Amino acid sequence: VVIAQEERCTNRIWVTSTPSWMAIYTPSASGFSWNKNKVFVKIIKTIKDDKWFAGRDVITVNFFSITVPVVLMFYALGVESDLEMIQMIRNSSSDCKMSELLLSSIYKAEAELKDFRRKDKVWDYINDQLKKCKFPKNQDAEEALKAYLFPYIVGYKQKAMFLGYMVNCLLSSYFGRRSVENKDDYKNKRLELAGELLGHELQGLVRHFRNRMGKGIQRELSVRGNLKSMDIYVDASIITNGLVRAFSTGNWSHPHKFNTKCTGVVASLKSTNPLQTLSEMRRMRLRVQYAAKLGDARYPNPSYWGRVCFISTPDGENCGLVKNLALTCLVSLHTAKEPILDVLNQFGITLVDQISSSDSEHLTKVFVNGEWAGIHHDSVSLVKKLRDFRRKQHIHPHLQPYFRIKEKFRASVDTFQIDLVEGCVAFGATVGAERGELDIGNCDDCPITGVLCKMTSLISLYVLHNCSSFR
Repeated sequence: VVIAQEERCTNRIWVTSTPSWMAIYTPSASGFSWNKNKVFVKIIKTIKDDKWFAGRDVITVNFFSITVPVVLMFYALGVESDLEMIQMIRNSSSDCKMSELLLSSIYKAEAELKDFRRKDKVWDYINDQLKKCKFPKNQDAEEALKAYLFPYIVGYKQKAMFLGYMVNCLLSSYFGRRSVENKDDYKNKRLELAGELLGHELQGLVRHFRNRMGKGIQRELSVRGNLKSMDIYVDASIITNGLVRAFSTGNWSHPHKFNTKCTGVVASLKSTNPLQTLSEMRRMRLRVQYAAKLGDARYPNPSYWGRVCFISTPDGENCGLVKNLALTCLVSLHTAKEPILDVLNQFGITLVDQISSSDSEHLTKVFVNGEWAGIHHDSVSLVKKLRDFRRKQHIHPHLQPYFRIKEKFRASVDTFQIDLVEGCVAFGATVGAERGELDIGNCDDCPITGVLCKMTSLISLYVLHNCSSFR
């Protein structure tokens, strides 16, 4: 049986305070070029030997293995003035703390490059930084910005606005206005199921097959000058034997690290009784190195409630890393974003390529699967329309709208949720009846004062194999 693997959610802005204050944008995994597309925005302190800026906080951007002051990056993306850059970052014109830190970054950029407000000079500066990279040697600034800086966003001005939002998230957390992301919370995780895991393995095997065939053809051309039948160069056993070896030894290709194997993906299916068989098929595992510092990853947290069993975990080195899904847990599958984008267009959102820097400061940003889709002037109306569409089954019930708002609200729990456990009502029925509106992302803004449910529904199947209700 293939064990689902826990992975950190991609296409998100992660803000962390350790080992230093930084915001990380992680793109969707696309082969082994995944690390090249990661963008870091960091707050660093200048060196003590600096004459004018000793010990001052400044902001830098790290992408494609180079480090550039954030002000230079904005001007490289086509920003025309300091005021336009500040409008892309700040939420309010009266925010003195952000303005002071941005002013320090402007002074630092001027010390780094005198004519930093000229786009051609900044591009020359980035080209000089790219020449110091080991690979690739012939990459210029324009190609690097298009391919590796927020690749899903088209247009330099739109990239600059998203970078401004990223800097705003970092500074808001730095000044205590926004909480940093918890890597152990299940709202920040996704599960890689059997199809995705087999896809990663096949991707590595097909790459090996292609390289092997290419080397054989090149060797034949260099010696004979002509080619034989293609059947001679095609070795189908590479993929077949590779899959057999992966299932028999348990060594699978790592999804992001080249020439690295990971274990714990497959296991023998135990079938002592039907409950144990189902429990084995609902197993999940956190992909980590056992020698790594895991912190609180082994310990339960509030996001386990109703999703992960608190009890069912093995002893030893896998304790807290291998877990089972709870009875009430539902795993949603990846769906295309085009239908939800069409719905948002019907509701009148302004697309990213139509946004000005002044609009993004006051209007509500709309994200779909972590990608910035646009802005909307009335967030309350948009929320209501999306929920109505989901209740009427116009969009999939597993599509969970997550709204981060400043004002917190309270949610009450009534007897319908008891009927949900006792009568086994489907999840779609709860949505259609205007119940079950909270998902794992919305729970932070909704304090729950009490829950009335059957406690055995919060644990896994095999824990209940001796319960009288299941005999």
